[in-house]
Amino acid sequence: WWRRHVVRNPYAWATVLLTLVFAALLVSVYRTVGAGLIEEVAKVTEEAYGQPTLLTWGQLNEAYWLVTQRAAVTLGVYVALFILLDRLRPTTWSMKWLALGWGACVAVFVSLHVNTWAGELMRAQGPVDPSTGARSAIFSAPFVEEAAKATVLFGLAILMRRRMVGVHQVLTLSGLSAVGFAFTENIVYYLRVYMYSVTIYQTDAKAELSEIVLMRGLQTSFGHPLFTAFIALGLIVRSEEHTSELQSPDHL
Repeated sequence: WWRRHVVRNPYAWATVLLTLVFAALLVSVYRTVGAGLIEEVAKVTEEAYGQPTLLTWGQLNEAYWLVTQRAAVTLGVYVALFILLDRLRPTTWSMKWLALGWGACVAVFVSLHVNTWAGELMRAQGPVDPSTGARSAIFSAPFVEEAAKATVLFGLAILMRRRMVGVHQVLTLSGLSAVGFAFTENIVYYLRVYMYSVTIYQTDAKAELSEIVLMRGLQTSFGHPLFTAFIALGLIVRSEEHTSELQSPDHL
């Protein structure tokens, strides 16, 4: 079993390699978001109060741990739902892991850098333009994020097409990629709200955090899985059309 399923199995080694890539990209996102928040808070507080507030990595790590616990609840619920859906004709655990890790790490890494670059191009005023994030969210994020999340579906459909034989399998993998993306994205949003509440607005940070957790973690949590499911349905329809073409008498 060890030789067949691990040592001589190329999929096992591919999973290990991609897991290391996921970890490296997640660390990069952690550092990029943290460093950007430190710089942004310093600029905003200096502009507002005449003296910058300098966050430390110790403070950020405490906040990271706090918001990750909130985001993990939503992730756990959706992962359980998609695994139950997948029981009809299960995909392999490695496929589930690759879809989840891709959304949480690769898709977030790509979206973070592309959206930041696009936001800088659309910045209209000053070192901290409050409208930059909104412009990026409207004109860049929908296209970049959906393409990044769905890329894993096409990769798995090409490399492991013999294992993807059911509609619900593709929907499961798309959902796992989407909730993985939402998990990391929620951490970023929760972190920004929490740290802004503490350092800039000086409001009740726990109350502000609870409010955005309710909104993103519950009320609108279906968004990312729904959007990526549409791409999955398109992939399913096209795959079935291609199969029908190959089986038609004219093609034969």
